[in-house]
Amino acid sequence: MTLDEKIPIEVWKEIAKSVQLLDFKHYYDHKTYFENLIKLRKYLSKLDICIDTADTVVNPSSLLQAIYAIKVSLPNKKATFYESIYALDELGIQTISFVPEHFPQNMNHKIILQKERDFPQKIEKCYTDGNFTLRNHFSSGYIQEYSMLDIRDANYILQTSKVLSSENIKGHAIIQKFSTSNILPSKKEILSETFPDVIAINDGPLKWGDEPRKKETFETFNKEDSEFIKRLVLKQGSYNQNYYQD
Repeated sequence: MTLDEKIPIEVWKEIAKSVQLLDFKHYYDHKTYFENLIKLRKYLSKLDICIDTADTVVNPSSLLQAIYAIKVSLPNKKATFYESIYALDELGIQTISFVPEHFPQNMNHKIILQKERDFPQKIEKCYTDGNFTLRNHFSSGYIQEYSMLDIRDANYILQTSKVLSSENIKGHAIIQKFSTSNILPSKKEILSETFPDVIAINDGPLKWGDEPRKKETFETFNKEDSEFIKRLVLKQGSYNQNYYQD
């Protein structure tokens, strides 16, 4: 399997643990980066993830680059990566795809009705920290749908579904950039049986025919209330590194 496929969350948790073994010093140097890449390739191979692929976009190097690109101090990057994966696990996400390019741009919110009765049976939601245009409500048969079009500037897209009056979540995450966990929705938000609110983000006038761009607002994940925060430790030395230890 490759990193852009729907890889089980349990495998990604093992990747997150392996990343804690990498060396993130308080300064960047090419030698340490390539040593980390060699280690990461070895860890991924042990997890049966393809490390030699014709795809030059999705590979161990692009994953490592995404970890280095996380906007926190260098010694905290691997801990932040761990938090991103384990937060998704606590939210009920079962699979993750790493898609650094060619990110999906169109997603839907759906309510599936019971046959013969106009009564909600299942709700499918899409969460993102990006912005988009919103198509008007569309109804066909027993499906009521709202479409989010031309998604931009997103770190992630979460696709969740649940049967109403149930707390069993089915979820998939599409990740472009690994960022801090506090931009994810909360578990309460995902379990809610309503869609997230939408606000307009455009400043100033629009041209004729332009659609105002919007973004979702929702209660966000609080890592201070998480299970994984208890495993955060600080490695003392010539430089300090935050990392997670099971």
